[in-house]
Amino acid sequence: MISPDWNRPSCADAADGSIFLPVAPLGLEYSLNGGPFQPEAVFEGIKAGPYTLVARNQEGCTQSANILLEAATALTLDLPADTTIVPGQSVLLEPTTSGPVALYAWMPPDYLDCSTCTAPKATPLETTTYTLVVYNASGCSATDRTTVRVTGPAVYVPNVFDPGSPGLNNVFGIWAARGVRQVLYLEIYDRWGGLVFRRERFAADGLTGWDGRWKGRDCSPGVYVYTLELEMDDGNRIRIAGDVALVR
Repeated sequence: MISPDWNRPSCADAADGSIFLPVAPLGLEYSLNGGPFQPEAVFEGIKAGPYTLVARNQEGCTQSANILLEAATALTLDLPADTTIVPGQSVLLEPTTSGPVALYAWMPPDYLDCSTCTAPKATPLETTTYTLVVYNASGCSATDRTTVRVTGPAVYVPNVFDPGSPGLNNVFGIWAARGVRQVLYLEIYDRWGGLVFRRERFAADGLTGWDGRWKGRDCSPGVYVYTLELEMDDGNRIRIAGDVALVR
């Protein structure tokens, strides 16, 4: 009676399993699932599934053993459903997996606070489809995609900010999608018409702008008037004016 041993494939669809005899008697040859006979009692590079190993001696007598080569537990991945935001908003991309994950790879990295984190925060200024590929310790992978749709104006100027808050709302900045080269200038006026802030030539990334201070001091809560000018990639310029509430 032959007693084979085996190694199951490393991943659900991998063809790297093996079936072998730990102790192979001399003078026998072996066949797996009706294939040609061979002198080696080792069969490698096989997928999960049912197998029959046959051993035959020189007189043509045979012995057989049935093996069920089990598949590795499949690694599955699910991302949140597609979502819709306006420029300046963020969404947490939190995946669900069927088992431990050794590596996360988010693509593209645009507008993400981290491209190898488990659950990055996305703050896209334009509609973006994110693809996540995860790998476990065995090298098995799973892939899923989700789309963050951005609606509303291509340029987003917030109407309220809190300089003392954590996160993205502690600076009065301008959010713009691709196509905007830079903010040429941003000016902030108090209710009496006094200029309390001016900055020139900076990125419209929402992270650069007014921090709610004037001459090193915190400005009082209230409504302030702003005017700004954008330079587009094609050389055109756009002027925008409005008001923003500073809260503390």
